[in-house]
Amino acid sequence: FEEAPLPMGALADSPIDVMAQLLQRPEMAFQPGERDLVLMRHELMVQRSDGVLERRAATLIEYGQPHSHSAMARTVGVTAAICAQLVLDNPTRFGAGVQRPLRPEWYEPVLSQLANEGILLREHSEVIQKSQLLAKM
Repeated sequence: FEEAPLPMGALADSPIDVMAQLLQRPEMAFQPGERDLVLMRHELMVQRSDGVLERRAATLIEYGQPHSHSAMARTVGVTAAICAQLVLDNPTRFGAGVQRPLRPEWYEPVLSQLANEGILLREHSEVIQKSQLLAKM
């Protein structure tokens, strides 16, 4: 990258504004044959009801295809299409208005159909600390 300032009048009120301006520079455009990458990772520390401390992680890695669809287009577009089809197939199942995908009736079929499209969310769980009660047994 060159040390060029942001264009005059460009918003730079927050880090996201600066990043958006940097991504709009000509040198940031995809060149023929290049591809993008989507990486999403959620990591949670969970204390179960039996006292066990567990780390749960979910990771999605998707590469775009050169000369075809970007990873961003696939992960967003395919997910939106699956959700739209679920609603069209059974309009009364999910209720009216904006829905958050926090209920199994939403996320289970979406994750299953994404996997059928080759977009995989890999989940992993590991015990970090055993319960004091279990350790005494």
